Amino acid sequence: MSQRVNSVMYRLRFFRASTTFGLRKHLVQALVFPVVDYCCLVYGGLSDELSNKIQRLVNIGVRYV
Repeated sequence: MSQRVNSVMYRLRFFRASTTFGLRKHLVQALVFPVVDYCCLVYGGLSDELSNKIQRLVNIGVRYV
């Protein structure tokens, strides 16, 4: 999951200068958050280490916006 989110964010990085705030927000909501939501549902009782990894992925998406 982290590899997928990181690859999406890597590709989005090239478009950052040519996109608006609203478009960046929609891109992260459409491409990053569904992957994280699915992971949270599948891995219900996460350890603290895995929970921190997921939080870092969410933070990457938020920083992009």
